[in-house]
Amino acid sequence: MIGGYFIGPNRTGRAVTYGGREPRVIARSVDALWTGSSRYRPATTAQLRTYAARWRPAAVVAVTTRTSRLGRMLTTVFGPPSFVAGRVVVWRR
Repeated sequence: MIGGYFIGPNRTGRAVTYGGREPRVIARSVDALWTGSSRYRPATTAQLRTYAARWRPAAVVAVTTRTSRLGRMLTTVFGPPSFVAGRVVVWRR
């Protein structure tokens, strides 16, 4: 999710671009966790779980560490990572 937009399947399985208020809120809060910025308030775990349940991602990939603020938050939402390769942490859904 870059700048609040992401590519995902529509109801027929075709790839389309999604965006809107919710993705931007999540993108800003994830960015704030990643950079350590206090400019945006991070989304709550409950909000992230709600969005993730609605979006149903096949995978979540983050350039971070498991112990960073972002890594800990994603682990709280998605559970333990499926695998880690250097600074790339992956959750398969």
